[in-house]
Amino acid sequence: MQSMTWRRTGSFLTGVSESDPRWTARTLTGLRVMLGVLWVTNAGWKTPPDFGANDKVLLYQYVTDGIEHPVLPPFSWLLEHLVRPNLGVFGWGVLLVELSLGALLLSGSFTRLAALLGIGQSMVIGLSVLATPNEWPWSYYLMIALHLVIFVFPAGRHGGADGARAGLTDGVLSTRTWGIVALVLGVWATASAAADGDVVGGRGAGLGLGDAISFGGWNVLGGVLLLAIGACLLLCVRTPVLARVAAGVAGVAALVTLVLDGRDATLLGGNGSTVSVFAALCLVAVYIAPLPASRATRSTSKAASTSDSRA
Repeated sequence: MQSMTWRRTGSFLTGVSESDPRWTARTLTGLRVMLGVLWVTNAGWKTPPDFGANDKVLLYQYVTDGIEHPVLPPFSWLLEHLVRPNLGVFGWGVLLVELSLGALLLSGSFTRLAALLGIGQSMVIGLSVLATPNEWPWSYYLMIALHLVIFVFPAGRHGGADGARAGLTDGVLSTRTWGIVALVLGVWATASAAADGDVVGGRGAGLGLGDAISFGGWNVLGGVLLLAIGACLLLCVRTPVLARVAAGVAGVAALVTLVLDGRDATLLGGNGSTVSVFAALCLVAVYIAPLPASRATRSTSKAASTSDSRA
């Protein structure tokens, strides 16, 4: 028995045997979520309305690096003569793209389209900073490669909205998981903001691990909304109407935070990362959490057809 186990382990490690499809799917899910967190974090420092132009920092500095250290001269010319003079417009485009990427990849919604968008955005970033001193070029090559992986393989069909839309799952496990995630973030946000005295209107406490991982800034009101959304996602498995409540609250919160991003009065606290988290929760509530009869029928039919084909 032990020798057989060692042989299987050896075959697996040397690439002779096939891996368990379930673990392949889970690995793709982890990769998708990791890329989602990357874009959620990146969206946090794209701050309107000037995007760093007044202090010559943040996005403005990245654009300037692309001009002073050109990777592709025609692209640098565009940065200098079109993008930097109109950074208030282009900055909004960058912010919307990156927070959307975070929301789509975290929730597993339209994953292949998100992967294509991620490849394009990674290429744009690379063309801006590849030649900048102290940058590691391979980080951008790897970003492109990882997005290519989740484009080729259906990374949103396991634990994501794509799987729920395809009728492969009823979404119960994913909904409960997201409910727990929202509750944990809500407790974290509320406690941190209360300790800092940011009840409402302030920028709020940042959630994450320094500059490497960020889930946005939150004041107490924003944290309470996360708790409410998390509770609705947990309870909507038995009371489906609560999925609509969660979607509405998360969608409005994302829109309000986006409109007020960069202003002194933020209402819910936050930045682009906060918007991305709210948007992801909204997508979960819309595409995964509801359990209409039509989806249940599709899921049952899918399972039945699979069983028949195997028979």
